Amino acid sequence: MHLQWTSFAQSEMEAWLWSSAKHKSFYPEEKRVPAVIEPNMEEFRNGAAAMDAALADTPYLVGGAFSVTDIIVSWTVNWGRRMGQLDEFANLQAYLARLRQREHCTLNPE
Repeated sequence: MHLQWTSFAQSEMEAWLWSSAKHKSFYPEEKRVPAVIEPNMEEFRNGAAAMDAALADTPYLVGGAFSVTDIIVSWTVNWGRRMGQLDEFANLQAYLARLRQREHCTLNPE
């Protein structure tokens, strides 16, 4: 399950966030294509919906217990939250809230 969730987060969620970030601010102005941002965010939300459903009955992604999977995946989920993409995903919001309550959590709360 660890490999499944880390791979899923990177390919079905983070890739879309990174593409949008590049087109918003990293690429030189002449290479930016603002029209890709909303389709990218739609793809991110598709991935977020799957993860949100998986977290409906468990507090963490693997075996119901906090693990390295949550450390890796939560970075991407939190990035999506920071980009305003988690409003419709109550389970993901609660997941991040649980993680932020853990001692030594370094997820950006802003």
